[in-house]
Amino acid sequence: MPCDLWWTEIRHPSSGELLYLVRARVKKGVMYLITNDPLKTEAQAWEVFFTYRRRWQIECCFRYNKCELALECPRLWSLEARLKLLGMVLLVYAFLLSLLDPLHHELVEALLRFKCHRTGKRCQNTSAPLYRLRWALSRLWDDYRPRLTCFIPSSNHPFATFSLIRDIERLSQYWG
Repeated sequence: MPCDLWWTEIRHPSSGELLYLVRARVKKGVMYLITNDPLKTEAQAWEVFFTYRRRWQIECCFRYNKCELALECPRLWSLEARLKLLGMVLLVYAFLLSLLDPLHHELVEALLRFKCHRTGKRCQNTSAPLYRLRWALSRLWDDYRPRLTCFIPSSNHPFATFSLIRDIERLSQYWG
């Protein structure tokens, strides 16, 4: 990525604190970064630039988790409940990221064609795979809900749960 870098000292108008402005001209435009890390050499300015670039990827991850995976307003008061929710969301996020592995490319392409079809060259070339993938999986789940009756009894009767536990114990004794 071709890039031009420039930096200078600036002062905050109200506090007079010494800050540093880093201007990076990249292919897509100009980025202005302000830091309080002292910059004396070009290597330090490059380090600030690349640190902010990595931080931006983390911010995009949090934005995706908040908007797409329902972390925006969890309404959970205890720390333990919030940590459980965060763990579940990160597990789903890791699963979605694992589907982007080239090993699953054909599966993902088929899923996107089936449940999140896009027409037009611009829409097909748009780089938003996690958003489309989550939406396609959500639509697939809505249309073809899996039956979990092998794990959860289909009736609300309490004896159905006991019979399920008894069956699991028999299986574990048989397969030992």
